Amino acid sequence: MQKILGWEKVPDHSTLHRAFQKLQEEQIQKLFFQVLKFFKPSGILSCDSTGLREDSASFYFSIRSKKIRRRWIKLVYLVDTKTQACLRKAVARGPGSDAMYLEILEKQNPFKACLEIMDRGFDGKGNFRLKFTLPFRIIPPISRGGRIKGFERIVQRLIYVLSVWLGIYGKRWISETVNYVIKRKIGESLRERREETKRKMALLIGIVYNIHVVIRNGDAERILFFEIRLFIIFII
Repeated sequence: MQKILGWEKVPDHSTLHRAFQKLQEEQIQKLFFQVLKFFKPSGILSCDSTGLREDSASFYFSIRSKKIRRRWIKLVYLVDTKTQACLRKAVARGPGSDAMYLEILEKQNPFKACLEIMDRGFDGKGNFRLKFTLPFRIIPPISRGGRIKGFERIVQRLIYVLSVWLGIYGKRWISETVNYVIKRKIGESLRERREETKRKMALLIGIVYNIHVVIRNGDAERILFFEIRLFIIFII
């Protein structure tokens, strides 16, 4: 990076820290959509969410100390099942239902989708649409009271069972792959103290993950130059 940019020396960590503090969420969104230009997604998307810890305690320590995490940062996102790219993301607080974020993600998604597959966490009022409108949603219904009642809920269940039988619902596991890659490659904890800084870090995770996918697909040199150019334009 020093050679490409023509710097005489590498910036001090305090310089990068001050630049990060000045970074706004609007700039992060611009970066996110610029990176999305490297992808040509399919029409089948998967919806999921993952939690990010707010401390540095290990999983072993949390079990031994019997510490119960009552609140955490949650990243809700849309993933393309073909390219495994994160197309849209939202930062929320857990625990809580993911159902309220589905329509928000769809409205802000720059790509048109034909089918969206998700788990029971997105089963909420109005999320399943009986009439065929794009994107068509496959949501397994929650059995409230041990039974599924109502015509619409029964149809929702039948569509879910049919999608499992046809192998369509299996594409939802792409989201679990994305969760695994994010937590193994980027990390699963946010150590920042301020709520605003935590949100910015969570939003940047989507950008870093997409850059990782592009590099994994063998386009490392182009994305490296592109990443440095964006760094100059939006941060420095």
